[in-house]
Amino acid sequence: LATSHDQASSRGRKFPNWENELGEPSRAPLRDDRAMATTLSRAYVSVGTNRAPSAVAFAPRDARGDDVGDDDDDADVIFFAGGNACAVYDVRRARIARTVRGDGASTTTTSALATTVTAVCALGGGGVVFGDARGWCFFARDDGFAATVEASCAHASGPVRDACAVRVGARVHVVLTCADDGAVRVWRVEDGGRAATASGAVAFDAASGPLCVDITRAPSSSLHGDGDAYKYIMAVGCVDGRTRIYVCDFSALAASSASAGAEATFETCGTLDGHADWVRGVKFSPTRGEGVVFLATASQDKSARVWRIQTVALDAADGGEKESAAAFMRLAAPPKPPSALLVGRRIKTSLESLLIGHEDWVMSVAWHPDSSKMVLMTASMDRSLMLWSPTGVPSTSEEAGSELWMSTASLGEAAAVCLGYYGASFSPKGDMVLANSHGGALHVWRQTVNDEWAPEPANSGHMMEVTCLQWDAAGRWLMSGGQDQTTRVHAPWNGDAPRGWRQVARPQVHGHDIVCLATMREAEAETGTITYVSGADEKILRVFEAPGTFLG
Repeated sequence: LATSHDQASSRGRKFPNWENELGEPSRAPLRDDRAMATTLSRAYVSVGTNRAPSAVAFAPRDARGDDVGDDDDDADVIFFAGGNACAVYDVRRARIARTVRGDGASTTTTSALATTVTAVCALGGGGVVFGDARGWCFFARDDGFAATVEASCAHASGPVRDACAVRVGARVHVVLTCADDGAVRVWRVEDGGRAATASGAVAFDAASGPLCVDITRAPSSSLHGDGDAYKYIMAVGCVDGRTRIYVCDFSALAASSASAGAEATFETCGTLDGHADWVRGVKFSPTRGEGVVFLATASQDKSARVWRIQTVALDAADGGEKESAAAFMRLAAPPKPPSALLVGRRIKTSLESLLIGHEDWVMSVAWHPDSSKMVLMTASMDRSLMLWSPTGVPSTSEEAGSELWMSTASLGEAAAVCLGYYGASFSPKGDMVLANSHGGALHVWRQTVNDEWAPEPANSGHMMEVTCLQWDAAGRWLMSGGQDQTTRVHAPWNGDAPRGWRQVARPQVHGHDIVCLATMREAEAETGTITYVSGADEKILRVFEAPGTFLG
């Protein structure tokens, strides 16, 4: 950015002389244009995470670009939903590097909810897909310097509840999204493409609307030839407490030259009953065996469940089950039909474990990325994260429930202001845990050499519009107030690394939107501000004084 001096000189007009400190005209010659240039650079971005279970996603290892090698393993990148934008967060530096917004819809609407980002899913190669409260989905790419939207598509209505993706070709991603229009939709996106093609959908009735979705390669894919390379299993959690299982065929979408009308094929293969309330999260584990994959589900009934999903041959399944099942079961149970997509095989589901330990809604589940470790993490509104693992070595036998799952660790915040966690996930290496809380903050724990989890500084900020800003009288910190009914203090952090600007305090959590504030100037100028006044929609002014813990 240039000063008006530069602009005047560029137009060939004489710029008037500057005034001195006494207000008198200065006869000093003007300085060179380059010396008068003013450069502004972004030092700090603050935004809170939106209240959604799918608001945060770690970028895969191949999403960081070629400039990050093996000597920079800690350079994790996070995409998270912040306001009406998707933020790119650098974990090592604990700062927001960039933000990317949708198609400029905020210029045509005045509603904050109309553009709130509600779901984020990271793709390979620096890509990310995020959906908003209107039902729109945006496909963006972060090249390390800027994040730009490449394509967009829309559900009939929103918000978008969840999104997941899988690569089915050298340059093709298949993205699945679910929204409040009662459908799980499939979008075909090519790397570097400028369009997202609708490639099929699964519709649900109003009583069983989808809330979450996940997908994994069918376990039988490793047992058959190339014909099964594009066979996948999809799990959809619904508001009726059930999780529905589908077999998907994406072979028509894998080729880069796929026709515009190509669509995915879906086949219903079963329903998992057991939860008594909404299913808020479903995740397939990376741990799998011969024809076996595990699925975790989280529900508002304060529990999580682990399911065993198998693809078994028809002849082997029929013989084994008839011999082991009781006589009344052989007579009453209907025959299980074979799968039309998994030729010669069918899907068999069973409950592996019921995880009870949380005291409030369980909002999300996440698996450890290391397939040799069977560790599950649950995030709950009771202000805790719990890590679960089976007592024995993971088994892939036909018998379900052969292992006892126990809680091995618990993380969280003791303060009541946390109000619970919406989502949590492991880093790609599995040595870090990230969670987003009700208050809009990111919470990070890193595993130490003693296998303990130590907290680290992370991002926080307003979740809704910022309405007022005031500097400290001594210029030491900046205070902000917003429609999320909080005031926050931002200041440079010079303690333990990483250094930089941080939110250092949240002095006020109110019951009404904050609309104005003023920092008071003390008698001694060097003291700075220790008192501020805020006003809210209730038409009352409140005066706050900094405690001794803040002043040091």
